Amino acid sequence: MTATTNNKLNSIDEFPSAVEVAKIWQQKGTQLANLGKYTAALNYLNRAITIYEDNPTALVMRAVVLIHLGQNEAALTDCDRALTINPKDKQAWLFKGVALNYLGRYEQCYASYDRALGIERRSSVYRLVQVWKGIFGVGRSDSAAMTSST
Repeated sequence: MTATTNNKLNSIDEFPSAVEVAKIWQQKGTQLANLGKYTAALNYLNRAITIYEDNPTALVMRAVVLIHLGQNEAALTDCDRALTINPKDKQAWLFKGVALNYLGRYEQCYASYDRALGIERRSSVYRLVQVWKGIFGVGRSDSAAMTSST
C-alpha cells in the first residue's frame, strides 16, 4: 500500500460512528428543548432516533418535547418504548406519568409516578412527586382529600 492509501484509511477511521452521530443530534435536540424551541428540537431528536432506535435517553427527551407540543399519546408511546429498553429508567416512568396525567388517565399516572419513586427515593424526582401528591391528595381516600381541600 502506498502512503496515500494509508492516509485515506486513517481518515475514514476518524469518521464518527452512527451511534456517535445520533448522540450529537440528541444533544442538539436537548439544547433546543431547553431553550423552548420544541419544534426544532423534535426534528433533531427524530434524526437521532432514526439513526439509533434503541436509545432510551433520546426517546425520553422526545417524549418531553412531545408533551410540550401537546402530543401526549406519542409521548406515551416513546416512554413505553424507552421502558422496554430499560425498565428502570426513572425519567421514562416520570414522563409517562406526566403524559398519562394530561390524557386524564389518573390511576395509570399515579402508578407510573410510584414506579419512578420506587427506583430512586432520594432524587429530585421523588421530592417532586411527593409535593405533587400532597397538593392533589394522591394516595388518600376521596373523603380525606376533600377534607384537606376544604
